[in-house]
Amino acid sequence: MNLVAQTEVVGDLARLELNKKIKGEVKMNIKKLKNMLELVLLGDDNQDGDTLETVIEALAEQFKPLLYTLAREGFEVYKDVVNNDDYFEQRAQMKWKLFAAYLDAGFREEQAMMLILEADSMRRSVEQVVSSSLKRS
Repeated sequence: MNLVAQTEVVGDLARLELNKKIKGEVKMNIKKLKNMLELVLLGDDNQDGDTLETVIEALAEQFKPLLYTLAREGFEVYKDVVNNDDYFEQRAQMKWKLFAAYLDAGFREEQAMMLILEADSMRRSVEQVVSSSLKRS
């Protein structure tokens, strides 16, 4: 096995280990948050037998108009960002400068592109692990 293949294997193993660690920490933090919410919202003397889910449903019903307004405003901001060409121009310039920096550092074009794509892929993987962990709990 050549040095490049060994490096890729080590990198893959490190990413897998990091993903496992992140998943475990997210699950643990969600459980801690749920326990804290139960203590805060229900208190120690919960005589009505309320569960966290019923309390959250009642709070959601109470604040639904506010939540819808916030969501509507958030969507308007999102539309403004999508329609803003400056945002995309800045992102493109940032990627181009990153690519040029890799070339200036001595990487070939293919290597520079691969490094940029690898960084994006790793970021997406971390986001996916976090979001899937949050969905399961």
